[in-house]
Amino acid sequence: TNRIISRFESWESYAGDMYSFEVSEQSNFQSKKDFTGYASVTSEAGNAYFSIADESPMKLPADTYFPMRHLNAIIDGAEQGKTILAASVFTGADPDDALLATNTVIGDWKIEAPVAHLGAFGQKGYWPVQTAYFKPAAKAAEPEYEINYSMQSNGVVRRYVIDYGDFTINAEL
Repeated sequence: TNRIISRFESWESYAGDMYSFEVSEQSNFQSKKDFTGYASVTSEAGNAYFSIADESPMKLPADTYFPMRHLNAIIDGAEQGKTILAASVFTGADPDDALLATNTVIGDWKIEAPVAHLGAFGQKGYWPVQTAYFKPAAKAAEPEYEINYSMQSNGVVRRYVIDYGDFTINAEL
């Protein structure tokens, strides 16, 4: 049995070019980690800084997405009928896991009754979406993890399954 206590806070600029984060994690098997950081990207390059790393920045590709920009790109692609989106995504996790290559597959719009307990946020339908996350230098075909989710056009995720290979997490609103 492993008990994990995790807190993650982040902020992302509306333009999707700046991102900051604060992480606190503790478990039975690892010592407590508390760190902060920030990142920015321009059309030429990007950098990320971590309070637990030396002063040299992590270099980010110019086409790096932060989480909300990535979500918006998935919604925009779905609305345009696109079915695949490949992107580098910076999540702000531990420095070794903060930058991931992703491959997202977007399914056809599914009609389903609105989620009643969401009130005005519930919509009639969703896109089934699957995103696989890989380490940038990975040579294996298997991702680090995958997330399958049902996303409405307003960005609300009705349900999702995170598959880590050894175990999965199922969630539903």
